[in-house]
Amino acid sequence: MNVPPSNDNTTADLMHAINALSDDISKARHDVAQGKALDLTEFLSEVAAMCASISSNPPAGADAPKIMNSIEKLVGDLNELGRELTELETSLGKSEPGTGGDET
Repeated sequence: MNVPPSNDNTTADLMHAINALSDDISKARHDVAQGKALDLTEFLSEVAAMCASISSNPPAGADAPKIMNSIEKLVGDLNELGRELTELETSLGKSEPGTGGDET
């Protein structure tokens, strides 16, 4: 007898999605450090899809704390990326003529 696939978020599926997003954040942070422009459109779509999946079917049981810890780390990494983007924007504003920075 074949068991139909469930719609459940397995720990492996969620961890795979979280790890993929974490890799994307690491790459974005590296690019920011190199002064490269970022296009976060696809990333934002992936975050929205993962959040919708978790909202509709939250992790439960013994694996829930592991998932929550991974999500908290992901949020911390996102906050760090945001801080780095703000620093880059500030430094560009101070160094580029005509941007309101320190012009002489």
